[in-house]
Amino acid sequence: MRPRLGSLLLASLGAAVLLACSADESAPVVVGPTGAPALAIVEPLGTAQSPACASIGTDPGYRLLVLVAPTELLLRPPGLCGEAVQCGHLELYVEGVLNNRGSCAAIELLLRRLADRYHDGSIHARTGEPDVLHVRVDVVGDAGDPLLDRTGKPLSAETVLVTVPDCAAL
Repeated sequence: MRPRLGSLLLASLGAAVLLACSADESAPVVVGPTGAPALAIVEPLGTAQSPACASIGTDPGYRLLVLVAPTELLLRPPGLCGEAVQCGHLELYVEGVLNNRGSCAAIELLLRRLADRYHDGSIHARTGEPDVLHVRVDVVGDAGDPLLDRTGKPLSAETVLVTVPDCAAL
């Protein structure tokens, strides 16, 4: 009886090996979202014509929270995307200068990194431009390259802010 059981086990193992080593060349498994990626700023949302007002008080260490809505994206700390597609982290820029990095849908604008934290929207006599902050959030992959949308443009979102101690005083 034992030799028969051994033969049966050996035959079963052989069949399993043959099935596991089949010539099936199916597509590799994709890790992560595959739809059209997008990024939008949810709060504070302002435009050049209508900047959002942020009351930042007088604390020099105040951090202004910028909320974003990623669509079909995985947000991970730098270096942790691995094989995931449409995966990266956020980089927040103020007036074109890197201010902070993050990997969740809320990223802090670090006011202590700005030469002037207050921008009241008034018109500069010299330039004729309003005194506002231009904030941009980009999605960047592990290699430091911008992630692109379906049209080949970098995934980013922008907002325009007035930053004063108390918006109610304007």
